Amino acid sequence: MADIIRYNPFRMLDQMRNEMDRIFADFFGDLPEAANGSYDVIPAVDIYSTGEELVFIAEMPGLEADDIEITTTEDTINIAGEIKAPAMPDNARRIRAERTYGKFNRAFRLPVPIEPEKVQASFKNGVLEVRLPLAERVKPRSVKIQIENK
Repeated sequence: MADIIRYNPFRMLDQMRNEMDRIFADFFGDLPEAANGSYDVIPAVDIYSTGEELVFIAEMPGLEADDIEITTTEDTINIAGEIKAPAMPDNARRIRAERTYGKFNRAFRLPVPIEPEKVQASFKNGVLEVRLPLAERVKPRSVKIQIENK
């Protein structure tokens, strides 16, 4: 009696997923895990320009202002810190863990020069806002040109 071959529509999807996993692993290598078993944190950042300044807004839930370090140069900003996992009782058993903990360090090359000594930062309700004034030489300005009458 001939063997019956059953059609499995999900076999092909599973093969494709395995192949994609292999391709990403070959390209990126294994992603390192932090010492506490979680991946490093990457805070979400929005950046916009007002024409006078660049504004960075970053979500950093669970942190205090003292937990964050910001450094700037004329063309970069670096934001670093660490989100620590809350302590669990000794008899607790983790059922699910979706939040991420660990150190972060985000560096951005700025599209225009800024005045590093005039940068201001505020932190409220887990949201960091950094205001970076543009350098005088790049602020848009209007100069009226006199026309010589000949």
